[in-house]
Amino acid sequence: RDAFKAKLVAEEQVSTTLGIAEKTMTLASLHNILPENIFIDAFGVGHSIAQEIALASNERIRAVNVGEKANEERFLNLRAVSYWRLKEWLARGGKLTRHPLWTQFKSIHFKRLLSGRIMIMSKEDMMKNGWTSPDATDALMLTFLPEQTGKLESFPKGTYSHQSLPDEDIAERIMSYGK
Repeated sequence: RDAFKAKLVAEEQVSTTLGIAEKTMTLASLHNILPENIFIDAFGVGHSIAQEIALASNERIRAVNVGEKANEERFLNLRAVSYWRLKEWLARGGKLTRHPLWTQFKSIHFKRLLSGRIMIMSKEDMMKNGWTSPDATDALMLTFLPEQTGKLESFPKGTYSHQSLPDEDIAERIMSYGK
């Protein structure tokens, strides 16, 4: 995505964490995206993808749990802030290149809680309504994360791929975003 348009440049029907990690770094290289500008949702499957990238390369990456509390009081979490920013970008004229996966936007629904904070419908509720996980729109949403600083770590290239590490070791190798 740039300031004016967003384009879906790759998709996979069947994927593995290693495959997604490799494709992420390949596309970043092809599109001249600095590793520290790559954001991976590190919750669930994304955690393993972030781990694969961090352990198999000496690149610095950013892993984020979009379920973490937002610094902006009117939003429940980083996911709500980022989708709201995406919504505003589209309203200001941001364009999406044609792609059938953009229909996933139909499953993104905002809700105001009794506390007044804004949230996005959970993926569990989306599934209950018969929608699939909005992977393409989630990837775009990650490009609208609030600018926050965090510690970026580099670590030596090695043969660490596919190792299962304790959370504290992983935290030393990837940047934790939003804390």
